[in-house]
Amino acid sequence: MTGYAAYKKAQSLPTMRIDLILLLYRKALENLGRARQALTRGQPALARPLLLNTQLIVTGLAAELPAYRDEGALNFLRLYEFVAHQMKLSTIESIDAAVRVLTPLLEGFEAVRDQAVALEMQGVLPPLDEARLVSVFA
Repeated sequence: MTGYAAYKKAQSLPTMRIDLILLLYRKALENLGRARQALTRGQPALARPLLLNTQLIVTGLAAELPAYRDEGALNFLRLYEFVAHQMKLSTIESIDAAVRVLTPLLEGFEAVRDQAVALEMQGVLPPLDEARLVSVFA
């Protein structure tokens, strides 16, 4: 197989929803680690964009949740809101608090990755490329 053929084959594989979620959590935690280092060195200007990006990540995760459907989704929203608020505080303590929330969530999603992939392949979970329509009228 040529390099180009391998590239095209890899491009045709769908990105699983769970893999995107895991990627977002990992990036948020990476940002938090780097922001904490910057604050420890007394460089808040370097920490701010990392904290803002983390805030955007958890806000994006929250935007996908149907909070009106179940208590579980509502609890995730509460956790994401907490993390987003901690980013606003921009302290080492607030970063540590956010890490304490996001780390077990990441570990939980990692533990169910194979099940989530199987559910998406069976059509139980919608694929990422499925368009969603939102109506602003009742």
